[in-house]
Amino acid sequence: MLNIVDPSTYPGPNMRTFEQAACGAFSLVTRTPAVLDIFKEGETIECFDTIEEVRSKISYYLSHEDARQRITAAAYQLVTEQHTYIVRVKQITEWMQMDYSG
Repeated sequence: MLNIVDPSTYPGPNMRTFEQAACGAFSLVTRTPAVLDIFKEGETIECFDTIEEVRSKISYYLSHEDARQRITAAAYQLVTEQHTYIVRVKQITEWMQMDYSG
């Protein structure tokens, strides 16, 4: 699936980044700093910057099903284990309980 991160969600990731992986879809997403903080390019996601790069990667991954499936499985595992709503609620709760008084 193609996921174009638009200016309103840059530096990303947008929700599609997680939803596509959680649905077991291969994701080709706009390369952003936040996406690369969470996912590892070439292992749990594939990214692009330019039209030429996205075309090249689409062609490559359409003809390399094993590589596409490997990334898809790793992305699914990452988001379903480490990036769920339960994990986020726990993280937010921990942040709320932190003492910022210095």
